[in-house]
Amino acid sequence: MSYYSNTTSRGALSDADIAERAPSVFSNHAHRNTSDKYSLVPTSRVIDAFRDSGWEVTSARQSNVRTESREGFQKHELRFARRDHLATLQAERPKAGDYLLEAILSNATDGSASFNLIAGIWRCWCDNGCTVATSLCESASFRHIGLDIGEIVKAGQGVLNNTDRIGARIERFQQLELPETTRRWFAQEAHALRFPEPAKAPVRPARLLNARRRSDVAHDLWTTFNVIQENVVRGGQKGRVVGSNHRSRRASVRAVNGIDQSTKLNQGIFDLAERICAAAPKELFLAN
Repeated sequence: MSYYSNTTSRGALSDADIAERAPSVFSNHAHRNTSDKYSLVPTSRVIDAFRDSGWEVTSARQSNVRTESREGFQKHELRFARRDHLATLQAERPKAGDYLLEAILSNATDGSASFNLIAGIWRCWCDNGCTVATSLCESASFRHIGLDIGEIVKAGQGVLNNTDRIGARIERFQQLELPETTRRWFAQEAHALRFPEPAKAPVRPARLLNARRRSDVAHDLWTTFNVIQENVVRGGQKGRVVGSNHRSRRASVRAVNGIDQSTKLNQGIFDLAERICAAAPKELFLAN
């Protein structure tokens, strides 16, 4: 088994960094197909408002488009962290398992999506961003009708106000040692989320439990969750599939790059972890 050690940092992105990764963030007019009722608030203005409130953009990406006319208006996603949290992270050497709480904002200016805000977790040492299930914390959605930037910034603060609750849940995950049967159930359910037709998947569920680094060789719920989440979203595992000609061929699990699909998978996997934690008997939790 191979392991990868890649200590990574999390820092603020400049406007130039964001534009390179997601040019649609800086669209200053709506797509021509939007209605007269459409209220445009450029995402770039929301970034400025978040920065004024002590936030920084840490990640940016945008969706691919099939119709050329929608290029520059497509859905994009930004991850924000508190400036003081970033300063603390950069001043202290992060340990395996440390994490940074973030607010995730998505939007589009072609009329295909509202402004959406949810909470996220960035796990140190592996640049592994995951999303918190909406059952655990606040989320917010704003239609492009009479939209006010102040409401969006206030909602972002509401997401981060759940810091203690999210942190307590992660600590609970870290304390829960999982039996092998539970770990395999977790992998099987996550595998079904990623592959609606499991029989056609390149790899079997047990492969999702393979750790990519030595620090992830553990059986607690938090580590198991992160291992499964990373394998599901990043892909890369090699396996075999049976083609239409009924012949077996080599294939690799593709990374999940779509904004909507990755968000849905992340939240689904976190929800599975929540279910395991809620159902676990007390004797499986380690003492503080």
